[in-house]
Amino acid sequence: LDLKTSEGVGLIKQLVRISDVVVDNFSPGVMERFTLEYDDLKKIKPDIIKISFPGVGREGPFSDVVTYGPSLAGLAGLDSLIGYEGERVLGMQQAYADINAALFGAFAIQMGLYHRERFGEGQHIEVAQLEALLSTMPEPVIEAGLNKRIFGTVGNVNPIMPVHNNYPCQGDDKWVSIAILTDTEWKGFCKAIGDPPWTQKEDFADSDKRSLNRKELDKLICKWTADKTPNEVMEILQKARVAAAPCADTEDRYFDPHFQE
Repeated sequence: LDLKTSEGVGLIKQLVRISDVVVDNFSPGVMERFTLEYDDLKKIKPDIIKISFPGVGREGPFSDVVTYGPSLAGLAGLDSLIGYEGERVLGMQQAYADINAALFGAFAIQMGLYHRERFGEGQHIEVAQLEALLSTMPEPVIEAGLNKRIFGTVGNVNPIMPVHNNYPCQGDDKWVSIAILTDTEWKGFCKAIGDPPWTQKEDFADSDKRSLNRKELDKLICKWTADKTPNEVMEILQKARVAAAPCADTEDRYFDPHFQE
């Protein structure tokens, strides 16, 4: 539909009459120029639900900024966390903001429909994609606000999981992801790899000590995974109920029997 023509706008308004929800992914002001703002749509269907996805919101100094998913990741500060630990920023390399905002919008629409069912009225819902993306980063926001500490690139480091990384395996650029949170998982991991002497070191006696000595621990785990394929590591550790999975590339995903099924 060409919304620059009266015919195109007219067809949209005909669709609104038989619709429950109107989704607007334009920059602020565009729908107003087409006379398709919420107040315009209410005249056509009083209980219509309209949801808008402005990049940063309909108000404020950046309200008219033009964005795509990757630019929102930069503006929200998400990109500043993505990169090898302590090294330069690499960024998300994907439009995560688009996916994230869509999930927020899906739930918001459900609530709008529920509200209409109970009270008989529609509403205009705004999901600012920047705000939705900020909600995925509570730790950096809280640290900056309360402790004046700015997170940098963190790699795969997790603040509460001492083992949380991708480890090299046999083969060309093959890796396995391993994550261990609890002492039970740690004991299962140690037993699965044969209880080598280094697992009994005082430096790794509890979760706090393992976190403090994470880099040394990662090096030791790398030595264990290096002569095994990702699938071999997964099979060994999954039997011990330890979260381990190959870092699959496109070819791996295509030929994986689970994905094929």
